[in-house]
Order: sequence, then C-alpha cells, then structure tokens
Amino acid sequence: MIRKIQTRPYHLLLLMALTTFAMSFCYYSSQIDIHLHDTYFIIPVPFLLWTFTLFLLLFWALYHITFRFLLSTILIWLHMIGIVILFPLTIYTYGSPFLFDNVTPYDFATWEVMQRQMLIQTPIVSVFVMLHALYLVNLIGGVIKVVTKSSK
Repeated sequence: MIRKIQTRPYHLLLLMALTTFAMSFCYYSSQIDIHLHDTYFIIPVPFLLWTFTLFLLLFWALYHITFRFLLSTILIWLHMIGIVILFPLTIYTYGSPFLFDNVTPYDFATWEVMQRQMLIQTPIVSVFVMLHALYLVNLIGGVIKVVTKSSK
C-alpha cells in the first residue's frame, strides 16, 4: 500500500475526499450565513464540504485517467503536498477563533474582520490555483514527451 502511494501519490486525494465527506457529518447542523446587499444566503456547511469532496474526487479521477501521460512523479508530489497543506488551512482560516474578534455565530462580522480574513485567504487561494496549474504543466509536458517519443 505504501509503495503504491509512493509511485502514485494521487491516491492521497481519495483519502482526503473520504475524510472530508466523513467530516461533513460532524458539522451537520452548522451553516454559513452570507449577506450580500439586500439578499441573505444560508448555506449548510455539509454542502460546502460535499462540494470540496466532489472537487477532490474529480482531481483523483483525472490523475487516475491521465497518470500514464504525466511527466514527473515529483510534480505530482508537489501538487499533493500543496493540497494536503492548503486545503485544511483554507478550512481552518474560515473557522479559526484566532482570526475573529470574539464573533459569536449570530453576530455580523465587522468590515475589519472580513478584510483581515480576505488578506489571509487571498494568498492561500492564489497558491492553491498555482498548484493546480502544476497538474496542467505535468500533463502537457508528459503528452509532449509521449508524442515526441512515439514520432522517433
């Protein structure tokens, strides 16, 4: 099993997806309230976690289908390590008591709290997007390698 994860580290995505799905049942009665202009959205936390689960399963399936075309296992490991670190960090920053000024669930966050949260979240999301670009670089490089090898 460990040998399989060393050669195909994308199986960590499946483990993370199952963990996220199981974690969604711990937050079954929780919700996130979003107030935009004159509209108030209430989104259950399990729906967000299920969306993240589908996202992870999609990437696992993409890796599983395209593994033979990928250029390097090192790029896969960089992508997986980035996801394993940044995915929980993203969830933590939205729920961390250290980032908020003792805001209770029914209080509205002040502009300063929201601004601080966005300042923390923006670089995390930017790095997350760049890490996903590693998959595209890995795939395109691998396809070019396979095409040039087969044309010789």
